[in-house]
Amino acid sequence: MICEGLTPLLVLAIVVAGCGGDGSSDPTATGNADGAGLVDSGGIHFGDSSVSSDAGASDSAAVAGDGGGAGADGAADDGGATAADAGGACEFASNPSAGEPGAPCSGPEACDSGWCVDGPAGKVCSRTCVECCPGGWKCEQAPASDAVFICMPKFGALCGPCSADAVCGDVSKGALCVKYNDGAAHFCGGECAEDVDCPAGFGCVDAKGTQGQAKQCVRKAGLCPCTAKASASGAESLCVVSNEHGTCTGSRKCEGDTFTDCGAATPAAETCNGQDDDCDGQTDEEAPLSDCPVTNEHGTCPGSQSCVEGKLLCDGKTPEAEICDGLDNNCDGKTDEGCDDDQDGWCKTGATIAGLPAACSQDLAACNSGGLPLPKWCAKGVLDCNDGDAKVHPGQAEFCGNQVDDDCDGETDADADGSSVKLDGCKTFYNDTDTDGYGDLAFKCLCAPSGTWTATNNTDCDDKDAKVNPKQKEICNNNKDDDCDKKDNGYDAINCVSFWTDVDGDGYGTGKPACACAPIDGYKATKGGDCDDKKAAIHPKVVEACDGLDNNCNGATDEPDAKGCKAWYADSDKDTFGDPKKSACLCAAKAPFLTLQGKDCDDGKYNVNPGFKEQCGDSLDNDCNGKTDEEGGKNCSQLFYDGDGDKFGAKGKSKCLCDAANGYNVTKGGDCDDKVKTIHPEAVEICDGKDNNCDTKTDEACNVDGDGWCAKGKVVVGKPPICPKGGGDCNDGNKAIHPTAKEICNGKDDDCVKGVDQGCDDDGDGWCDKNMVTIGKPTVCKKGGGDCHDGKKGVNPAAKEICDSIDNNCAKGVDEGCDDDNDGWCDSKMVVVGKPKTCTKGPGDCCDTDNKTWPGQTGWYTNKNLCGSFDYNCKSGWQRKDVIVAKPAWKCGGFACTSSSCNAQPKGWDLSVPSCGVKKLWITDYDWNGNVDFPAVKVCTVKKGVQKTQACH
Repeated sequence: MICEGLTPLLVLAIVVAGCGGDGSSDPTATGNADGAGLVDSGGIHFGDSSVSSDAGASDSAAVAGDGGGAGADGAADDGGATAADAGGACEFASNPSAGEPGAPCSGPEACDSGWCVDGPAGKVCSRTCVECCPGGWKCEQAPASDAVFICMPKFGALCGPCSADAVCGDVSKGALCVKYNDGAAHFCGGECAEDVDCPAGFGCVDAKGTQGQAKQCVRKAGLCPCTAKASASGAESLCVVSNEHGTCTGSRKCEGDTFTDCGAATPAAETCNGQDDDCDGQTDEEAPLSDCPVTNEHGTCPGSQSCVEGKLLCDGKTPEAEICDGLDNNCDGKTDEGCDDDQDGWCKTGATIAGLPAACSQDLAACNSGGLPLPKWCAKGVLDCNDGDAKVHPGQAEFCGNQVDDDCDGETDADADGSSVKLDGCKTFYNDTDTDGYGDLAFKCLCAPSGTWTATNNTDCDDKDAKVNPKQKEICNNNKDDDCDKKDNGYDAINCVSFWTDVDGDGYGTGKPACACAPIDGYKATKGGDCDDKKAAIHPKVVEACDGLDNNCNGATDEPDAKGCKAWYADSDKDTFGDPKKSACLCAAKAPFLTLQGKDCDDGKYNVNPGFKEQCGDSLDNDCNGKTDEEGGKNCSQLFYDGDGDKFGAKGKSKCLCDAANGYNVTKGGDCDDKVKTIHPEAVEICDGKDNNCDTKTDEACNVDGDGWCAKGKVVVGKPPICPKGGGDCNDGNKAIHPTAKEICNGKDDDCVKGVDQGCDDDGDGWCDKNMVTIGKPTVCKKGGGDCHDGKKGVNPAAKEICDSIDNNCAKGVDEGCDDDNDGWCDSKMVVVGKPKTCTKGPGDCCDTDNKTWPGQTGWYTNKNLCGSFDYNCKSGWQRKDVIVAKPAWKCGGFACTSSSCNAQPKGWDLSVPSCGVKKLWITDYDWNGNVDFPAVKVCTVKKGVQKTQACH
């Protein structure tokens, strides 16, 4: 009987009455016994005599007698026919008529059942089912139906070219798009649990699809072949080309029986060309940049390349003529050369100097007086007449006799005798009355020695006695400080004697003696030889004692018969017991006297003495108690009584004997049941509610974490109380890990199914998906969590934010720091890719905190921007708006001119152009000053104008 067109519940109600015949329709038995030879989209045959489709007869035998009933939802687990139904009701007809199950179809209207599905060789009619389907098919819930189950091909998509998991899963439930040969092509797999679930030539492996990961049937060797179906459908196979630069994706198609070449580009090192060379989704992001020169007639300044819209540009300062302004104007590595070469703070005569006060323009000499604020590059003044000598400059004192104009006033010193020169540069001479070459404290500053002022030092302590000075040697007890060291009778004086240091005051000194006139500075002993000058009880006259010290300083320590010695006995056999007839009084052991115990009864045998434990089997009375090999002797064996012959003795029944006797014949104890041979301490503990290994514990290590699941690898019998949920717990030390747990990112396989941390780091950048729970820094994403785009490798919390309309660092939103002042221009310090929405006007904003500053700004400003600069247009330096210096139009001759005849042509600044932001007089007109200058000229010198601030950008 074929049960078709029935709902699962109705079929379940009548299955015992007749569907399946004898009630043994096990879905694990082999199907398609007639060898119909169905072919899938990859050219792999199912159901013929050479293919085994499911678990086989052994599974059928395992469930014989269970009635062949379906699960609670009416669907079988794998859709195979039972052994009883092979070639019967489960199979489609070998030559089906149109509309029958297995017949080709173009749509549901062509099938009697109304179900037309994608079969291995094309669309075929199917039928409803509870659990009974042909080999290579399985009973599944029908598409878009909650109540109907139909036969669906198990591997309808297997080996078909694919570009995504959905392409395969839409044909075969659970099928993934699997990578072959390191990405040479992608083909559909098939859901499986072990190799026996797969067709011949395929293995069941843990495979990663384009989005998911699961066990899949995959070819054991080679790529899947092209088929007519694959060529006709135009299906594309995802392929990749990878090298050290990156990975590019493309596709391949079947043309006839041959695959086209992979359409992926070859990844290359990124260059500045406006293209994504390494296929990472970014353009020119790592283009190699180098230094470059900016050169003109003044010199060469260093620059650096930048990549802008696929072109290399050189950014750097433009060289200028060198002036005195504190800058390296011509980029030669030197600053203000030719201004103050001797570094004395004075700029040389004739140098071009920037930043001088206005008063200096009328009279440079005025710069050196009047407290005018001078720039740091000539902070002390100008008009240095010799810029090669730091000791020559204005304001320098004139020195004695050097024939140099030290102060740059046009005059040099006179004779070197000091008669007509300043005393700057004079030398100090001290009074030397006794003419011994050493002077007293009185001195004069002279250009040359004079009279008694001849000494160049003041170290004479008695300038009236020529025999007293620092060169003299001290003489003992003459009441003079002969050598002027402020000490009378010091060391090594004439007539000195030897003294030793005596710290402990025992009358004996140590170390090297000092020659002195009398005891001095700790040198007070007249005898040496003390070997420890910190202890008064140690010196050459002390009696030796047993204390580890050389008490009498004779070079020996603790010699025999010293005070406090003990009797030590000769120990020839080195067993710590000595011959009582041989001894010596010593401070410590010394061969042959090595022990304080003298009771050895045989000093020729190491294993015979009062402290030695009796030994089995040597025929000696080892402990000298008159017995040999008694119970409990050394090397005895702990023997247990073994009643059941399992080579384990009963607990508590043992003796330590030299030989087995009276049933005490095994060396292992701990048998908790000495009447049952299969229970003993070395039995394997299984999960069955019993203490199999006699450790007083039942089912230990079966469920250590108490989560109701037995540890993976443990034998489980029935449903023992300790793990009623079953086995398979892959980490029985963690209660949160078991087969029904949810996978999180923690370096563990939480669900014991698909491996460690699946779905945590799909893009492989070391950062966990922010949508996954992350604990610590697991290996799969050891850099942490928070990856806001786990499908893009260059986006993660450690990435550097660039201006590209993407939240690269997953932190503060998109393109933070690119346009802080919201003026539409990207910060010049940020990398800019294309024209991001954040700053559509372009890159190069040199002050991104001030929205008045941007490239090409044409406005003029009298105050610095928020970055402290007048560079509002982001060019190198800044430009002044007004650079004209006002001049009188003409001078009037004779007396016919009036004040109205004077004009400012052009109008402009008074005397010089001010710097940015500096307020100064802006002259709009000139008037006659009311005076007639010789020869009869009226001069336009009265200035008329307004105070104005210099604007810049």
